[in-house]
Amino acid sequence: MLRAAHALTQQKLPLAVTMNGAPATPRDGAVRLTPELPQLSGGIVLANRGAGVAWRTSSVTGVPAQPLPAEAHGMTLRKTVWTLAGAPADLSALRQNDRVIVEVAGGLPNALWRQMGVVDLLPAGLEIEQALGTEDAKLYPFLGRISETTMTSRRDDRFVAAFNLGSRYRPANRQGPEPQPQFRVAYIARAVTVGRFTLPAAQAGDMYAPAITARTAMGDVTVRPE
Repeated sequence: MLRAAHALTQQKLPLAVTMNGAPATPRDGAVRLTPELPQLSGGIVLANRGAGVAWRTSSVTGVPAQPLPAEAHGMTLRKTVWTLAGAPADLSALRQNDRVIVEVAGGLPNALWRQMGVVDLLPAGLEIEQALGTEDAKLYPFLGRISETTMTSRRDDRFVAAFNLGSRYRPANRQGPEPQPQFRVAYIARAVTVGRFTLPAAQAGDMYAPAITARTAMGDVTVRPE
């Protein structure tokens, strides 16, 4: 591997890239561009004028102008907030120190084996008190069976879980309907700060197949004094 890397290094040719017809200056072996929105709107034309192959990597960051709608690509996802008694929580009238259970559940249309991840951002007025495992959830029978996870993390601003779903790598000849694996993770959160906050969307997907992903809708949470 070291000899191959050395050979590739020896074959490295200088970059000769133009942007909108003008030569772009390489820095540390790459041409780095950070165009603003007006430049992007006007269009940018990059051309490789060198003798070797040039690779391009693009990344985009920004803040959505409007709340993002729910989406589902190759899987389903829903988020439900419950009271500890099992009734749907009224997110417009939480009181300080109220505790709620946040359930994130979904499924796949087939039994292909996937390594899944769930990320649920917290509203600013809530903090996670406890991540619920299979045994913990027995105290709350309305939840149903909580999925076994390979990792859970309750952070200051989010809940994260990873788990495996499905059981096979490729379609098989089988009689009857296709199995549809389901998953469910949950945690207990406490309302700590008075105010009106945005309820972020929960997101889930196959960590190694980005096309399999889903997102719930956003909402609002209001926490009132005790």
